[in-house]
Amino acid sequence: MKIKIVLLLISNIVIAQKSKEIFTTIDSTKVKIGEEIKYGIKIKSDSLFFVEFPAKPFFTPFEIIDEKPIDTLKLKNKFILTKEYSLINFDSGRYWIPPQKVFVDGKSFFSDSLQVQIANVKVDTLKQPLFDIKPIVEVKKSYKGLIENIFLIICLIALILVLYFLYIRFQKKMEEIIDEQPPFEKAINALKNIEKEDLVKQKEFKIYYSKITEVLRKYLEEDAKVSALESTTGELLKSLRQQKKEGKLELKPETLETLKHVLENADLAKFALSQPKSEIAINDRNLIEKVVYETKEAIPEPTQEEIEATAAFKREQLKKRRKKRFQLVGLGSLIVLVSISIGSILYFGYTPIKDTILRKPTKLLLDGNWIKSQYGTPPISIETPNVLLRDESTNKESTIYFYGKNYDDFRINLAFLEVEKQTDEKKSKEEQEALLRKIMDFEVKSLEEKGAVNLLVQNDTFKTLDGTETLRLFGSMDLKNGNSFDRYRFVSVVFPLDEVKISLQIIFLQNDIYGEKIEKRIFDSLEIIRKI
Repeated sequence: MKIKIVLLLISNIVIAQKSKEIFTTIDSTKVKIGEEIKYGIKIKSDSLFFVEFPAKPFFTPFEIIDEKPIDTLKLKNKFILTKEYSLINFDSGRYWIPPQKVFVDGKSFFSDSLQVQIANVKVDTLKQPLFDIKPIVEVKKSYKGLIENIFLIICLIALILVLYFLYIRFQKKMEEIIDEQPPFEKAINALKNIEKEDLVKQKEFKIYYSKITEVLRKYLEEDAKVSALESTTGELLKSLRQQKKEGKLELKPETLETLKHVLENADLAKFALSQPKSEIAINDRNLIEKVVYETKEAIPEPTQEEIEATAAFKREQLKKRRKKRFQLVGLGSLIVLVSISIGSILYFGYTPIKDTILRKPTKLLLDGNWIKSQYGTPPISIETPNVLLRDESTNKESTIYFYGKNYDDFRINLAFLEVEKQTDEKKSKEEQEALLRKIMDFEVKSLEEKGAVNLLVQNDTFKTLDGTETLRLFGSMDLKNGNSFDRYRFVSVVFPLDEVKISLQIIFLQNDIYGEKIEKRIFDSLEIIRKI
């Protein structure tokens, strides 16, 4: 183990002012190119509050690769502050580490400069093997980050729309509740709410009078059937007197005078910007409340025809509100559904979403609960989407487990076939390969017996989890499906053991991405249990 001797160089700088001293330290003045250098500044002082190290140290031509926090040590009545830096240089030669500016008691001092020798590293290219430059590797352009960001933005927009929709719905619900109140109760509640706003204390007389007169005008228009919202003060008073004359509204003369007085004060505050006393403004609100009560008493009892007409009108209004509510809920649900669908398609892709909705069989198999089981003797451990069923129609010399029947989109066939016990004589590698190829030829013939045509066959080496190695046969073929032929992919492996031959065969429609994933997962879990 190479032992690095730390060389501590202490500069000759000694500041003779109240026993304050500055030292520069370095672990070595001779290093190799690219080697780390430990450089430190130490200050010995009576106090901690008046010492400041450089915020942006300048070490050019050296680079700072690390900077440690200030370390403080108290020794008797003195404080020793240490600041360490890790430096590096990639050019050979002799270089000076520049002095660093340090503030002590508000005055600036400089540390000592140090010379460091950077040595080259000798490389013998004759003894070292050389390699060709590696070719450029093509990397598929990935849009995953962009798609994730778009998906998050869509989800955020959908959430905002949902919250906005709920807020609008809540507001409309409150308005419906208010509108369902009788005009008299609605007016009294509105006047009480205006009183709570403390507009008089804020000297907002124009807003105050606008609100209380609007409540009165709405009440007269809804309950007394007087055109009040679009009428001037004079026109409103004239209309009320006409109603009194015709016997439709039995108002007292004092009520009309009170109303005239309040409306004139309101006109002065709204249009002439007068500033009445607070007591007068509060009294005017009370007078309007009194006018509402007196007007309620002055309204004649409605006839049976009017009651029925009012009830029919209310039913029609309620029907319209319900229809509008259903429309808003449907629109909001449609917006959320579309946003979630677009986001899901952008994130997961169109095909997986479509196959999930349409319940594609292989997609359901892949996403379902897989089962790991052992089959046959010697047992083979395998993970499959469903438990493999035993074929009871087979003879004693063979045991077959399967999933899926003829013409299904996905099929698994696991067969255990008894064979003559092999001799103890060890076969050569060539003989073993010949045996495997013979078995594979038998597998191809078995596919042809099932009606396979136009076979394209390939093979590679396959190794199970327990280390058993064999050949794997795979490729594509046409199988008859009704009156037409469909293109299928097949994968088959055979294990010629001492007394049994184990064959695993998987068949599924070609270009089925889920079938390929199921195939990979099954073969990745395959293991022969030799010891129980």
